[in-house]
Amino acid sequence: MLDKTTIIIMVIMIFIITLCSLFRKLERRRARKGPLGKYIRLIESCQELQQLSQKHSFYLDVCLVSFISFCYFFFFGVRKKDAFFLVIAFGLLIFSLILMTKILGISNIYNSKYKDQIVKKIFQYERTDLQYFPYAGINQKDYEETRFNKFDKFESEDLIQGFLPKGNRFVLSDVITYLKVDYQKTNVSTYSQNFHGAVAILDLKKSIESSLYVLDKTFLAIPNEYNIDVENKRFVKEYDIIASNKLIAKKLLNKVTIDKILELKDKYKISFEININNAVIYFRFHSKNLFNPSITDTQQEAKRICQYFEIIDDMIDIMNNMCSVIEDSI
Repeated sequence: MLDKTTIIIMVIMIFIITLCSLFRKLERRRARKGPLGKYIRLIESCQELQQLSQKHSFYLDVCLVSFISFCYFFFFGVRKKDAFFLVIAFGLLIFSLILMTKILGISNIYNSKYKDQIVKKIFQYERTDLQYFPYAGINQKDYEETRFNKFDKFESEDLIQGFLPKGNRFVLSDVITYLKVDYQKTNVSTYSQNFHGAVAILDLKKSIESSLYVLDKTFLAIPNEYNIDVENKRFVKEYDIIASNKLIAKKLLNKVTIDKILELKDKYKISFEININNAVIYFRFHSKNLFNPSITDTQQEAKRICQYFEIIDDMIDIMNNMCSVIEDSI
């Protein structure tokens, strides 16, 4: 039979788990009134996914109590050599494993419906200036034209399409590239990821009849004889600038553009790179996928989406500035 100490310990554990669950609810209620509130409310308005999220949280709490109880009964049973406690312990372990299977199943269902029911809805209500296609991406051939990196395997999704005030069309998409790695001793080949981030393509109304690369030295260092200088010393230190026409390059990389690129790097800890080839501008930033679902943390989901929109707006500012320079002075 269970002694008084065991019952007290179990009651304390249940109380702590309940308290943590209550704290999460209060934190979510507070977050609804903050700057992320509109995104959180839209996420919570998807009833099917919210039911999955609540069920996931409940099973997670019960699983935690069950596993802690298993540890207690197991060690107590071994110490006292009590078969009754050991039987309860293994029963709790099996119960915990069943719950974990259910939790993983709920997470998979949530993740599969996240983009269609949440991200799409947020675009429809909050970013009517942009079109979102969750399962489309930029073409592999278009990414090859950027010449940012070599790759053997290509994946792309989360396509976003929009237009600048001047009418220039741009697309933005999540991109993952891989290099093939061959192991000669075992005759086995695998793919190693060498880029995961967002890539944007902007169509210009006229060609600049030249090329320009702005590459982060963290990922690829170019010999100094190929670089050109701009006035911002920090920018020259952190980026390689390669151009076929130095005058055009310095006009495009004016103070507004350089300050915005460095601001992006400081604010979001991401690297922003540019390739201009005649009538097309390619942008790339090492952000990984910001539309990652988080079934346990609605606030974190809202934060990621809000951050992505801020990055898009900053990128649009850079695009607008470059288009103005090209149309007015090149």
